Formats: sequence, C-alpha cells, structure tokens
Amino acid sequence: MRASAARARSIRRSLAVGGVVLTLACTAGCTPRTPPNPVDVLLDTSTTITFESNPLFWGADPAGHVWKDGRMWIYPTTDHQDPDQVDHWNAWSSEDLRTWTLHEEIFSAEQCVWCVTRAWAPDVAYRDGCYYLYYYFRNDDGMPGGIGVAVSDRPQGPFTNVTEDGPLVDGHDPSVFIDDDGQAYLYMGHVVYFLADDMVRIQQEAGRHKSRIVELRGHDPVGGWEAVWVFEREGRYYFSLADEDYRQLRYYIGDDPTGPFDYAGKLLDKVRGQNVHHSIVRFGDRWILWYHLWPRTGPGVRRVFGEFLEFNEDGTIQPVSVTMEGVIGR
Repeated sequence: MRASAARARSIRRSLAVGGVVLTLACTAGCTPRTPPNPVDVLLDTSTTITFESNPLFWGADPAGHVWKDGRMWIYPTTDHQDPDQVDHWNAWSSEDLRTWTLHEEIFSAEQCVWCVTRAWAPDVAYRDGCYYLYYYFRNDDGMPGGIGVAVSDRPQGPFTNVTEDGPLVDGHDPSVFIDDDGQAYLYMGHVVYFLADDMVRIQQEAGRHKSRIVELRGHDPVGGWEAVWVFEREGRYYFSLADEDYRQLRYYIGDDPTGPFDYAGKLLDKVRGQNVHHSIVRFGDRWILWYHLWPRTGPGVRRVFGEFLEFNEDGTIQPVSVTMEGVIGR
C-alpha cells in the first residue's frame, strides 16, 4: 500500500468514534487576509524561470486564467515520471508570458481526508474575493475519488479544503465557467452541473443535483474524449474538447452555456503521446490556447505549450499548429 493511501485510512480511523465517522468543521467562505508581509512576498516570487520559446514548464492539463492582478495564471497537473504518484498541485503566473513564477504546493492530499493520489486536471474560478480550486483525485487502493473544492483569498493559495466528507460529485476533468448573469457551471464531459451561489455546492432540482446533458450537433466526438473547456466570446459560447482517443482538439459553438452546441471544426490535429488537454483564455487583446505535449525524452512526462488563436469574422477559429515560437516568439 502506498504511504498516501495508508495515511488517508489512518485519518479515517482516527475520526471514527463508536463506529460513527465525524465530520470536520469548515466554512465555504474565504476569510479576508491582511496585506502580505515581506516574507510572504519573497516566498511567492522566489522561483522564477524565463523561457525563450515553446515548450514552457513541465506540467499537464493547464487551466489558464487571468485574474484581477492582470497576470496570466496556469494551474496544471504537477509533472511526475509516474503520474499515478502525483498528490498535489503547483501554480505558475506571469506578467509577460516569458518569465514565470512558480507557486509551490497550493493544495495537496495532506489537506483532505478522502484524497490519496492521482491528483490530476484541476480548474479554478473567482467570485467575490475568493478563489475556488476544483480538484480531482482519482485515488487508488479502493478509495473512491472525484471532484472536490478548496478555497483561498489569493490565486496562489494556500487553498483550504471545503468538501470534507467526500467528493462534491463523481467525475474528472472539471471545468468551471461563470456567465455574465452570475450563474456558474461545472462541466465534466457531456454533463454540466449548475453550481450554487456559494460555488461549493450544486443546485438541487427534484431532490437531485441540477444538471443537463450537453447536446453536440453536427459531429460526434471520435473515440474516447474528455478535457472539456468552455468560454464566451462576443455573446457566443465555445465548447471545446479532446477526442480521437484524447489526442485531438475540436470545438463547437452555441448560444447558451448549456448547449446545444454546433460543430465548428478542429483546433489542433492529433498529436503524439497518450493525450492532449487544454484551456483557452484571453490575455490582453489576444486569445491563447494552452495545452500539453508528451516530450520524447526528459525528466518529466508532459510540458506546457502556448499558441495564439485567431478568430475569423464568423466567429470560427483558425486551426492551430504546434510551433516552437509559441506565444513568446510571436
């Protein structure tokens, strides 16, 4: 048994009293912080790396966001030669897409009773001064996994776990989108859940989680598919995914964040490796596709790449090719 699994089971036993498992107290809100002192600032900016081209840092499943600080933030799966052993997340941020700051261990299995290992593919959302990390533990050794939520008042964390009893919902590859009307949606594959205003619960409908099956029209995903990402541009909603056994990016366009969505084309041709996972975000006046590729050799498994997106007048996206220049050289 791996050490992390043994730790989780030990914690479960320590919480059991008379055969009843106690629930740890927690709050869904983030507590306002005082301004960081110089030590905090030093810790947050002590590790920086400057890149001259693609690829960037080691990592996978990059969830890109631009917060109120104007920086580009990427929340990737932490790179490891054995992805089954990953049990925490780091974050990266940049002002210019060239020099990146590493923010280490923003959340880990040590902070979660039901979390063990295989910490993959997160996403983060912001609302009312709080940052919400939607994390995924696949787990192992018979421990059920799923999507959990942690909260912080800073984009680099540290994040505090909210879902103490177990996963918020079953599934993987969470992607969160907040519409202009304030409604927040949690996407996983072909299912979209309606998040409550507190961002840590799912709305209820007829005694069940309020959700919808997303209708994709004009083209069915080919082979295995995953890694959904949703964004809005000029009043239209884009639903993108990885298909062709998770190795090709396609996208669909609709008039509502819950669909239906009509097929619009390929984003990225089928790549080598076991999968590709992406996000799409606006930085300044440019849109960027963040994704990972599998290098032929190296100390890790996958590395993050970035390419600018170009939109046609009708709202469709020009297909992207992998380049060495990426967002830095261009």
